[in-house]
Amino acid sequence: MDGVQSVTLKNYAIKGSRTVDLLKRLKKKKKVQDGLKDADYIFFTIGGNDLMHVVRQNVLNLTFAPFQKRAGSF
Repeated sequence: MDGVQSVTLKNYAIKGSRTVDLLKRLKKKKKVQDGLKDADYIFFTIGGNDLMHVVRQNVLNLTFAPFQKRAGSF
């Protein structure tokens, strides 16, 4: 039989994590580091919680300025 015989998925997501949290985990958690080193493919979806944090803090006065201020952190 040709093709992929098996797939292993490791999900290191933590609900509510922001980019800064991911960076800390990548630096400190050997389990995560080893999982990434062994991976053939890596998929990240991060940043949504960073954006929602800005929205929640500015919900009554939402402009582009708070996003620009925080842009370096996402």
